[in-house]
Amino acid sequence: LSCETVFLGKLDSDAYQHEMKAAHILLIPYLNSRGYQARTSGVLAEAIAAGKPFITSRDSWMDMQVKQYETGLAIQDTSAQELAEAMLQMMYDYPAYQQRAKLAKGAWLRFHSKFNFTEILIQALQSSSAR
Repeated sequence: LSCETVFLGKLDSDAYQHEMKAAHILLIPYLNSRGYQARTSGVLAEAIAAGKPFITSRDSWMDMQVKQYETGLAIQDTSAQELAEAMLQMMYDYPAYQQRAKLAKGAWLRFHSKFNFTEILIQALQSSSAR
């Protein structure tokens, strides 16, 4: 695992997909003080679906994904010390995070599949008609 850090600005779709595929670890920090505690993140959803380990903000929806899938680390969003420690931990334990990210990818894609969505709808309809 190389120790390259890339900070990217606005990307078109092709460039975004290229960078997502090329990335080993994604850093997805959101400032919870700016209202991100209950918001979701499309970038984080795509990272999980792509099987990418990530570092994100604690006490947020993204942190719940860390806890559910065990494929990343959550840090205090204003702590440079925690960010540095998380980056080092992720680099040193990268094979384990990578393996968990691959497992999380499968679970994420199964849950978010059209087949599972259809099954959830059928169950909801059956449940409501049984009342």
